[in-house]
Amino acid sequence: MKSFLKEKLKNLAVSNGLVALLTRTAKEEGKEVGLEKLEVALVEKLTKSSIITSATASCAIEGINVAETKILAISEKRTSPKKREEYEVMNYKAALEFIYNSDPASLRPTPELIRRLHSLSMAATAGAGEFKTRDNLIIEATESGDKLRFTPLSAKETEAGIDSLCLGYNNAIDKETAAPQICVAAFILDFTCIHPFADGNGRVSRLLTTAALLELGLKMPKLVSLEEITQNREDQYYAALALSSSGWHTGNHTLEPFIRFHLETLVEGYAELQKKIQRIKEPVTVIFAHNVPVSVRDKAFQGFKEVYENAKWKVGELNTGRRVTIENYSTNLEKETFEKLKHASRLAERCLQKAEKVETSGNEFMAR
Repeated sequence: MKSFLKEKLKNLAVSNGLVALLTRTAKEEGKEVGLEKLEVALVEKLTKSSIITSATASCAIEGINVAETKILAISEKRTSPKKREEYEVMNYKAALEFIYNSDPASLRPTPELIRRLHSLSMAATAGAGEFKTRDNLIIEATESGDKLRFTPLSAKETEAGIDSLCLGYNNAIDKETAAPQICVAAFILDFTCIHPFADGNGRVSRLLTTAALLELGLKMPKLVSLEEITQNREDQYYAALALSSSGWHTGNHTLEPFIRFHLETLVEGYAELQKKIQRIKEPVTVIFAHNVPVSVRDKAFQGFKEVYENAKWKVGELNTGRRVTIENYSTNLEKETFEKLKHASRLAERCLQKAEKVETSGNEFMAR
């Protein structure tokens, strides 16, 4: 196998749109200096939340669905994994923890690192940590039945292909053949097209993405879940892979769709990180009327805590007909957050009187 990564990067023509996106990504990466000033406790809180979300989201992309609350309970040893799906999510979490606890300088992609990440994420699975011994296919499930989407590199060519890929990536980074993020996207695309394992390739590709970004010196991937962003954009993810892998075996493929998806994911990651920091630091206070039962108050307040982890509550005198109100939050509250707060308020109101209609007025929730 010739190094498609090397050849494509050497001759890559970047569109004006991609240049603009690269510039925007670089601008966001420039804010990484500010992350060094975050309080240790805040970084630990963000990392703990991110690792749970990332593990559940990455596995969910593969059809393995387990609630984050369940994985958190297992992680805190309040319960033990019982189902295969729970073990698989915990395996991915273990692989992420290995990455997070490693010296970033040791995370430059190598065949050994690739095998290690597969061994951890696919623990207790036959062939964990070993390249495929049989040829495999990438099949797409459609309404009319299964459809062949891509034929990966053969098992016979896989080991040499991975060796060539890692060597090509390292040379591209060291010699600055292209912008680092373009190199990362091209590496992940080639890895996916080689599809070196019998199973677990998608999960390893996402672990490798995080490892490569941390090796480049970024901190954001530990503090926000890129896997969740990918899951939320799953259709675009697979569309970008399909477009960029077409013609891969002959080197007649185009990198731009997958590079664009990768850069957009990073930009969204930085935006989401700022929201998370704001939500944790925002001194939101939830005020409940005296006649709200304790059980109802506690249940409703959990909804607010999901939005603003630093939220507090108190009992106060409210205007006639009002049961719940909030104060001290940003006037630029994004729509998604506001909807979650409304949902929590509705929960309290429905528990009190199911027939009540809840309306919003400014930052207050009115029960009519």
